[in-house]
Amino acid sequence: MARLTTIDFEGIAPTNGFVRYYNPGGFSQSGVTFTTNNTSLVVVDTGFSSSYYDWGSGALLQAGESPGDIKAALPSGVTAVGSDLSSVVNEASDFVINLSTGDSFTVSSFNRPNRKFVGFTSDVDITWISFNATSGYTQLDNFTFGTLKPITPPRSEEHTSELQSHSDLVCRLLLE
Repeated sequence: MARLTTIDFEGIAPTNGFVRYYNPGGFSQSGVTFTTNNTSLVVVDTGFSSSYYDWGSGALLQAGESPGDIKAALPSGVTAVGSDLSSVVNEASDFVINLSTGDSFTVSSFNRPNRKFVGFTSDVDITWISFNATSGYTQLDNFTFGTLKPITPPRSEEHTSELQSHSDLVCRLLLE
């Protein structure tokens, strides 16, 4: 069971346009701050240039240069994070993904129009995650984060009865 928030980047860029966020500063939404080591981040509407930006999911966030990186600083208490990945120009790309926990992963994206979902969970808070395309422009969509709650198994009837018997025994011993 998890409590999740999804950032889909919709409604930020004008129809058929884009909004550029220059460094330093980045772009913040829903408690997440997105930054890059490149010059800028760009939120792009799919109509801006459908041959590059229409992955069938609406607006997306892109690093301003190639190869590009995007880092997301997360609010406290986040133990689950994921996103759809894509890359433009070279189409499919390898991505190096680093987590604040010290974990690092390399995954390959797909050619358009197929996005690649990657997701991670942790027993400790994830304070940031970075996505680094080895070629092409890093693109994120449907960035999702939240808190993974452990599921407590229900107590069995037999176990509950056994506890009641022990409780009765302790009460009798105390009364004697």
